[in-house]
Amino acid sequence: MYTSLPIQCVGFFEQDVSTKSCLCWPEIYSIGQKEQLFNPFVLAITLLYSFYTSIILFFIPMGILQYSAFDYQTLAVMVETSVVLTITVEVILHTKFWTKYSVAAVVFSLVAFFLSTLALHSTRLFTASPKDYFFLGASPNAYSTPEVWLTICLTTCIAVLPSITIRALGVVLTNPNKHKIHSSNKLLDVELLFLILLIGGLQQTV
Repeated sequence: MYTSLPIQCVGFFEQDVSTKSCLCWPEIYSIGQKEQLFNPFVLAITLLYSFYTSIILFFIPMGILQYSAFDYQTLAVMVETSVVLTITVEVILHTKFWTKYSVAAVVFSLVAFFLSTLALHSTRLFTASPKDYFFLGASPNAYSTPEVWLTICLTTCIAVLPSITIRALGVVLTNPNKHKIHSSNKLLDVELLFLILLIGGLQQTV
């Protein structure tokens, strides 16, 4: 629930290349025609990565719990926070075309998560319905402990490590045509800026 809005913004507003680049380099459409973005191999890798992430998000906090004084309520807070942060980092890594809506969605999802978590573990809800809201003070106590934040950061970093590694290798081993597209896009922007400055200078001269 907390991460659905940023993912929707990625689906609506994501734009890896500009319109000018698409017109200048029509061969980039061959990626979709050859099913390089979605095929059985990509699906298998995605499922394997999901399985890896699930193991990391549970067993690292669980392993730390065995050698600490944390209870299972603190474990639940650590796991859910690590899940939200991991998905948020993945959304940030996937987003290449940032808009004000994308930034607002990421900020809103994180703020909504922490506020709702603190509210659900508050004394007022526990007093109103102890059977439904029995995590009394779990998140405030957990978030006030440095070890909890260290565990959350460690779990999140290890969970997204394969994704960051794949992207780093993709930059090093990528197709030169992709660099050519982005370079030409930057070149067009520089030429347009130079043309605007030149026209402005001529107008001032006249």
